[in-house]
Amino acid sequence: MSGVARTGSTQQPPDPRTDLTRFPQRTVTKGTQWCREHGPQGPWYFAAGPGGRFNLDEPHGTLYLANRPEAAARERIGPDHVQHGAIPRAIVENRWVSTLPLAETVSAAHVTHESAPSFRVVPELTTMRPYDTPRAWARAFFAAGFTGIWGMLRHSSATCRGLSVFGPVGTRDWPRDPTPVPLRALLDEMPGLTVVDPPHTSDLEILRPPDRA
Repeated sequence: MSGVARTGSTQQPPDPRTDLTRFPQRTVTKGTQWCREHGPQGPWYFAAGPGGRFNLDEPHGTLYLANRPEAAARERIGPDHVQHGAIPRAIVENRWVSTLPLAETVSAAHVTHESAPSFRVVPELTTMRPYDTPRAWARAFFAAGFTGIWGMLRHSSATCRGLSVFGPVGTRDWPRDPTPVPLRALLDEMPGLTVVDPPHTSDLEILRPPDRA
């Protein structure tokens, strides 16, 4: 082991000379159950652009799934809970967690496979920010023929997994969960989480500016 202290990210963008068709693959079969946190627009949305870790560029997009309802929920509320110890009610209102059958088989790049470091991929890929490097890897995996990415989730335990699915940007008319769980109700059952309401105006002290001489 080196005694040199390191700062910043060790995960680098993909080397264009690397043959990623040999990267470890995990096949996720159609019909397996996955969870998705979403708003009123529904669960089947493929996003593009810089706002998501493994987002592709239009006309392609990425759909994010988790293997447990709690894991899907944490990806929504994780930053607020970790930074502030509480979750604003506004970010959980009109949000749900659906349990869904995967609509098609996915050939996923297995970024937590024991052989992934041989291709210079380390677990940091699934947690690092900003998203420039993860998105570069997503584009490279897509170009190599993969239809998704299998890996860990940033705000969940090591036993939780996420599946990022590639496809045309936009929504899909795939089967929906007939009884999605309200995100607030799910969070109320998860220990250690507190959803806070905004203060009422009657609880606020209004300070008047000092009189000018």
